Amino acid sequence: GVLIERCRVLEVSGCASVCVNVCKGPTQEFFTNIVGLPLTMDPDFENTSCSMYFGATPPEMQSDAASKVGCLETCPIKKDVGQEELDGVVGVDEKGEERCKKLLSA
Repeated sequence: GVLIERCRVLEVSGCASVCVNVCKGPTQEFFTNIVGLPLTMDPDFENTSCSMYFGATPPEMQSDAASKVGCLETCPIKKDVGQEELDGVVGVDEKGEERCKKLLSA
């Protein structure tokens, strides 16, 4: 695979939802469906790196581990709002684990 040591999307946004919805999902779809080369991306939310595995068919987004992460501490929404507003952003998945609501439907 290819290791991107510092993902600019994840580093700048600090948000798992932006990573999954703006970068990971569209990039995997482009390479897999348009280019014809399956690609699976594996972001590391702790160090903002991302591994790209060419030739590996990506899992469905509903079962992808990246779409099941909790709201990151670096998320600007989580950092900048009070608890009342945060309740509108952070939800709980079917297992009772905290997740960004932007990822709950992924």
